[in-house]
Amino acid sequence: MHAREARFTTESFGEEIDKIRPIINPNGSDSGMFDNTLELLYLAGRSLPHAVMMMIPSRGRTTSRWTTTSARSTSTTRA
Repeated sequence: MHAREARFTTESFGEEIDKIRPIINPNGSDSGMFDNTLELLYLAGRSLPHAVMMMIPSRGRTTSRWTTTSARSTSTTRA
């Protein structure tokens, strides 16, 4: 998100956009950063359900490591 902040523009703030940066508090907890991002998406006009779904990785983007770890933990729970 930090890499994208430089490209963030809005007519609402105009030249004063720098006053609200950083949009995501880099010193915050993971859940705090999640909240900051969700709030940004919601205030930017996304519906709350849409904003939440944007925050959850889609199934097609899993890495092989995640799939392996996930499959391993599933097999141990069933045993």
